[in-house]
Amino acid sequence: MRETLDQVRERLEQGLRGQAERIQKLEQSLHDLTRQHAELAREARAEIEALQARPPAGVAGVSLESLFDAVQKLAKAGSAETVFDLLVEEGHGAGARSAIFRVNHGAAECFLARGFKTQEQRLAALAIPVGSNDHFRQVCESGVVVETHAAALGSKDLLNVFEAVEDAEVLLLPIRERGLVSAVLYCDSGEGDALPKAVLKILAEFASAQLDRLSGSAAAPQPQVAQAAGMPAPTTPEVEAAAPTATKEEAEPQAVGQLAAAESQAEAPAPVEPIEPPPAAQPPQARPGPVNVDQLSETEQKVHRDAKRFSRLLVSEIELYNKTKVAEGRKNGDLYSRLKTDIERSRQTYQKRFGSTSASQFDYFHDELVRALAQGDPSLLGPDYPGPMA
Repeated sequence: MRETLDQVRERLEQGLRGQAERIQKLEQSLHDLTRQHAELAREARAEIEALQARPPAGVAGVSLESLFDAVQKLAKAGSAETVFDLLVEEGHGAGARSAIFRVNHGAAECFLARGFKTQEQRLAALAIPVGSNDHFRQVCESGVVVETHAAALGSKDLLNVFEAVEDAEVLLLPIRERGLVSAVLYCDSGEGDALPKAVLKILAEFASAQLDRLSGSAAAPQPQVAQAAGMPAPTTPEVEAAAPTATKEEAEPQAVGQLAAAESQAEAPAPVEPIEPPPAAQPPQARPGPVNVDQLSETEQKVHRDAKRFSRLLVSEIELYNKTKVAEGRKNGDLYSRLKTDIERSRQTYQKRFGSTSASQFDYFHDELVRALAQGDPSLLGPDYPGPMA
């Protein structure tokens, strides 16, 4: 039975009221994030003023101005990748060989490094089992800073890959996100001077604070616009956050127009859509194999390494923000259908960055989806998953 005009009007008014409530919640969330950002800046100034009043041991060689600049950069970082890039870059600039280890499935995997002579392929393959390494386990489980020497780490793989001097100072710093240690910042003194420990601890703390802020932004409530009578529906948090908030006076003319459109739709018979047969199944295309980067130029090798690293970050963030869906998807073998919006949004981000580069010869994003999200079993992505990009 077709809805009456009053029913259509009531349904639309309910949708508009619900949308207004969600917009109000989003405004409050953005207000809270702005306040948190201001508090973070104030904390940075307070920390630096404290350092200026009593320079702690280990700050020698690092100016307070450069430390303040580093903290400001971290406070402006818009993604976890940027936070990690800045963290290792500023740590290396302070005189430490620095590396970020992402904690994933019980292993601390080397994600990014600066100051090491080792080839990046060996660095990317380095993974420390957290359960069998006392120092990494202490950082990950207790969230404390560990100060030790390279010889005491008890990992031959790490010593060999990092080519660490046995008596070199080592600092392992927890990088927290939503209260959990999601990464470990490794710093050692190499063959140089003593580590600027206070500087590195401050950078790690502010990196954690910025990751928390970014996670809060990602977790902010997203208005789900009613899908009745042709009402517009934003599809991504980025679009929703960027859109100007409509006032009550601005929303009322829009509501009147939408109501009129709905009334005309309610009175007019719905057009009959022709039913078309489903497209014929296409034969599966052969997936290109991994690229032998050793045969490429140094510039192209870097592009491929960056694409692989960026894919790891995108997929790890999908898993981080959708733990329940990931667990259910793995159990039921339908990861893609549960996470389609996040996967396709990340795929578009990856394509914009690497789709027109030499890295397009191999779909690193698909490879990481299978490796990390589906735990090496592509069938867990489900029958709806379109497969690697051509």
